[in-house]
Amino acid sequence: MENLKRSKWALWLLAFLLMIPPEIYAQSITVKGNVKDSNGEAIIGASILEKGNQTNGTVTDLDGNFSLTLTGKSKTLIVSYIGMKTKEVRITPPPEEFTNRS
Repeated sequence: MENLKRSKWALWLLAFLLMIPPEIYAQSITVKGNVKDSNGEAIIGASILEKGNQTNGTVTDLDGNFSLTLTGKSKTLIVSYIGMKTKEVRITPPPEEFTNRS
């Protein structure tokens, strides 16, 4: 009888765990940025890809801005544009906000 109760409990636990979407297990981050040329001009239509996941990408808007949610373990972006050298950019955490109060 005790084994039957344990089996039912284990079955309910397994059923519950299978209902949790896989996205909860994976940690994803959203990266926002701006792409500019060496003169500080916005690059319109630059390709931004997640390294190691070539199906996850976006393009920059009219102001050179982009937003991309990284889904894999790689924290590197591949930035490319026609006529310019492709560049890999490592994503680092932003510095903590600091307020100087004198």
